[in-house]
Amino acid sequence: MRRRYKSFSSYGITKEESKKLMRLATLPKNEPLVRLAASETKEGLGEVLYISLTKNLGFEGTDRICYIPLYNPNDFYGHRRYALYLFKMFLKCRAILCEADGKPDTEETQSNAEKIENRALKKE
Repeated sequence: MRRRYKSFSSYGITKEESKKLMRLATLPKNEPLVRLAASETKEGLGEVLYISLTKNLGFEGTDRICYIPLYNPNDFYGHRRYALYLFKMFLKCRAILCEADGKPDTEETQSNAEKIENRALKKE
């Protein structure tokens, strides 16, 4: 299935989780993960998706800042959803690596991604 037709639910992301991920993408400490996720999405769209995710802009808002090499907004949003999914996976990987390094986690019942999300939201 083409990315333009996939929804967040295709990637196992709920509407609430997508909003949390968008908030996390705007945090400066997550910029490297957002940049990596955006660059892995589609060649030539990395910088465009990075701007869209870190500034929380849609197709038209991003197009005002930089040229988007896609004619169809559906394609843009499809690639952005995929980049957000990759960002979610990178957050989980970072949580696992932090846990392996022996950094203390106080909320042992939460998943690793939830721990990172909660820490990021507490620092806001």
